[in-house]
Amino acid sequence: MSGGSQYVVMFLGKDSPTEMFSLPMTHDGAQWAAKKLERDGYKVMAVVTAEHAAERQAMLEPGGGLKEGAHLHSFLSDIVKRFRQDYPGVPKESALEVISLLCTLYLEGEADLQSALLDEVHAAMPVGVFDWRKHMQMAIANRRPEGER
Repeated sequence: MSGGSQYVVMFLGKDSPTEMFSLPMTHDGAQWAAKKLERDGYKVMAVVTAEHAAERQAMLEPGGGLKEGAHLHSFLSDIVKRFRQDYPGVPKESALEVISLLCTLYLEGEADLQSALLDEVHAAMPVGVFDWRKHMQMAIANRRPEGER
């Protein structure tokens, strides 16, 4: 567990389906707060990272319930998070560009997505432009073989 991570308890009101969130705290603090909330009659949904809680809160309507299309935002967010685990340091916007490119390549019938992506990453780019290709080049250069720390 990383030392700097903050956690939030996601729970429902006592007599309401409205999602509520605790203040950020340590993992142990969030676990303790979740138990206390349950004893006080609240339905605890989960202990999540503060980042996840912020994303979830952004998808909620002011009166409760999810905004229209929130599940799609969540789906894309999960894809971007997974991509950024494999390629640390790639900003969200660049990850979305690469994922979009991969979708296009797949739809065009590309059999070897990895080679096609590498070709795109190393394609010439306009001078002075720092785009997704540069982010990917740095992430690939800094990548370690699986299992190495």
